Amino acid sequence: MIVDSHQHFWQVGRFDYPWMSPELGVLYRDYLPAQLEPILKQHGVAKAVLVQASNSLAETHWLLSLADSYSFIAGVVGWVDLTDVGLAQELEVLTANPKFKGVRHLVESEPADDWLAQPGVLHGLQSLSDYGVSYDLLVHTRHLKHARTVAKSFPDLRLVIDHMAKPPIARGETREWAQEIKAVAAFPMFIASYRDWLQKRTIPPGVRKICAPSSSLRVSTLVRDA
Repeated sequence: MIVDSHQHFWQVGRFDYPWMSPELGVLYRDYLPAQLEPILKQHGVAKAVLVQASNSLAETHWLLSLADSYSFIAGVVGWVDLTDVGLAQELEVLTANPKFKGVRHLVESEPADDWLAQPGVLHGLQSLSDYGVSYDLLVHTRHLKHARTVAKSFPDLRLVIDHMAKPPIARGETREWAQEIKAVAAFPMFIASYRDWLQKRTIPPGVRKICAPSSSLRVSTLVRDA
């Protein structure tokens, strides 16, 4: 069975999407399950995993409602506030839904590069580990050293590096990224999602073992001809 490990749905204006603007062109429109389902069937993809696009509990519950309505949605990677004192209670509610699989935060939007290593965040990540919930890392090269800190701190926490930490291929500046992603790949709990266009580029030796293919179809429309 083929599973697409990373998909997004959104409705413009429904939630706060800090990365979204009219300048994004093709992405600045609604994307919903009815549009994706026939494309998946056409290509023999049986299931898909939804990933949050807004740091919003309301969006997480909306994604779970979509998962309950569409059988091709295998799971949801939502959002919680890792620094919230009520995090355990929120996880108690969310994990009652079997399609709630993981958490993601838009780390790339945080002004502090070491956000992942801050005490309040680490405390929240411990809660994810306790509840058996995975954590998706939306990061860039500069964040990967802090991802290693997380891995060392929580050996039982499953970690997913989205989009292979977005290697700066267009700028031809992949040397540091390759070094950092290889260091991350040494930890057994990491998986890295990557899109089809990245297969055309060189994935460093030792890193392919942690790769999980994903389409991230909406975003891929911007780079498929690169």
